[in-house]
Amino acid sequence: MNGLGAIMLAGVFWASVGLFARFFAAYQLSPFYMVVLRTMFAVSCLGLYLGLFKRDLLIIHRRDIWRFLRAGFVTIVLAHPALFLSMQENAIGVATILLYTAPFYVIILSRFLYGEVITARKCIALLLALAGLALVVNIFDLGSLAVTPNGLVIGLLAGLLQAVQTLVMKDVASRYHATTALFYTFGFGVIILWLIMLVSGVSMPIDLPGQVWIAVAGVGTITTLTPFLLFTWGLQRTQAGIASIASMLEPIAAALFGYFVLGEELAVIQIAGMGLMLVGIITVAWPEKGGGASCKTSFESTPSA
Repeated sequence: MNGLGAIMLAGVFWASVGLFARFFAAYQLSPFYMVVLRTMFAVSCLGLYLGLFKRDLLIIHRRDIWRFLRAGFVTIVLAHPALFLSMQENAIGVATILLYTAPFYVIILSRFLYGEVITARKCIALLLALAGLALVVNIFDLGSLAVTPNGLVIGLLAGLLQAVQTLVMKDVASRYHATTALFYTFGFGVIILWLIMLVSGVSMPIDLPGQVWIAVAGVGTITTLTPFLLFTWGLQRTQAGIASIASMLEPIAAALFGYFVLGEELAVIQIAGMGLMLVGIITVAWPEKGGGASCKTSFESTPSA
């Protein structure tokens, strides 16, 4: 499996979060607490694996600690809460469209941060994917898409933070093994978020029914640990801008999960939109003549402290 394949597969796993969200809604748990629970589960699994089998991958440069703190803060403390707030302030369709302004930011910022060329192919692929997304979320149903100034600002901020998350993860993934990068990013991030919630007095109950803890293990494995490992591994082998577009497979998978698992309806226009999104993703994923540009580098070496 190549880097793009890993990123698209990550999108499929992320799309399943809606199935778990329906379950957790019945227990009225804070979405921020759910971020803490699922991230702690992922960190625990990574720590156990590294401690038992790959202790050498736990070694990082002291000078890189700030990189992991930054990545953890952006990913766990900022990006996830911003998405939740956007979904509270906006209709789901609006929140989704605003979230996927992220590839625009990634493509532009990657040009300055990583020297990635802004090609016509990337731009065409992104426009096709966004046009398809507009159909999938039925953005043209104007009667249900009222946008407040606060909702617009928060939604655009969520998209920007999603982009920054991709870029800071690219930064740590370019220096360390994917497992190492994810362990320290999530580890620092969940500690910071937990402390913020503790100071803020957010409810964090532990006397939850057994089925809730089983679901926490499920959401931690299926929508957190697995997709982020795939995404981090894929980022090591793919340009950040291309990765951001490829991850737009997520809303297609989410719509299909809703149809086949939750019994939600799919209109013809939504199916057409999914097709258009796939065309956009295939456009950017299709190998260029001459083998195409590759961002794969050797990341397997372990630094000394």
